[in-house]
Amino acid sequence: MTTEKDKSLDEINQEIEEELRNYDPDKEEKPKRSVLFTKPRLIVLLVVLGLALYRLLHFFF
Repeated sequence: MTTEKDKSLDEINQEIEEELRNYDPDKEEKPKRSVLFTKPRLIVLLVVLGLALYRLLHFFF
């Protein structure tokens, strides 16, 4: 058996090529979710915008 130190560059390259062939980015990487527009933040955003609109309209009318 060969140890990590005894492996030749060709063997290491073959292992790397095999890993790259088996690599599927769709399965490996999780899709990034938008952090800004989660449900609780959308609710807070709508409440803040509603209050701002109320204050603005109350000021002018």
